[in-house]
Amino acid sequence: MGYDITLHPISKEQVNHYVLEPFYNRALVESRINALSTDEDTICFLKETYDDAYESSDSSQHIDCLALSHLAACVSSYIHSYWYSRNVCFSFLIKDNLCPSIFQPLSTCTNDSRLIRRMRHKKFHIVENYMCSGFAPEDKISELADSLIPSIQEAAKRVEGQQLDFVKSQRTALSYVKIMLGSGQEITTPFDEPLGKIEDLLSGDTLWGMKQVLNYCKKHNLGLIEASDLVIPVVDSSAGNPDNFNAAFLNTPEE
Repeated sequence: MGYDITLHPISKEQVNHYVLEPFYNRALVESRINALSTDEDTICFLKETYDDAYESSDSSQHIDCLALSHLAACVSSYIHSYWYSRNVCFSFLIKDNLCPSIFQPLSTCTNDSRLIRRMRHKKFHIVENYMCSGFAPEDKISELADSLIPSIQEAAKRVEGQQLDFVKSQRTALSYVKIMLGSGQEITTPFDEPLGKIEDLLSGDTLWGMKQVLNYCKKHNLGLIEASDLVIPVVDSSAGNPDNFNAAFLNTPEE
């Protein structure tokens, strides 16, 4: 199946204004939705999205922030441009130690003690389909805009060095290596797969969406939430605003 990732710029203040404040005061939902769109169909869709998120996140003891992150990602698509990334996202790079940890609980977006006490964000990173991340704050995103590509390039050099050291350490297997080379078979090392993975990241448009969203966030001093399968282009399914959707396959201009 893979992962259809969308990367959503949003500020702490916007998460609080559009998602968290209306959670405790449902009378605010209508005005928040009306600020996002004047289209009747879109207003109905957003009302359903708010209702579903609040109903599924709330319980007698705690608030599940995964549903609220989904709502925040959806809401952000009506405020900002957002970007598509197939099978690559910050959560996955963090897992592979190619990116520093940037995500925090959604509770960091509010000062309301009533919310903070009850909010539970059990998973900050995307680990399965139809899931959203925690909130990556503005300062961490700004730093990552400058450091992501150089750090991945450095990781490639480091793994290349480890690969070379491994080959050099196999001096006792030299005769075996010659036999293998003579038979046309490739010599493999434990570092071939991770190096190939990093090289794939640096090739073509693999990181295009991530680079664009980082530039946009840095320019506008915004944080970020990433979502899995909120938009699925192959079946033309979207829970976000299609007018603000950007993707390499659409030949969207670079940010």
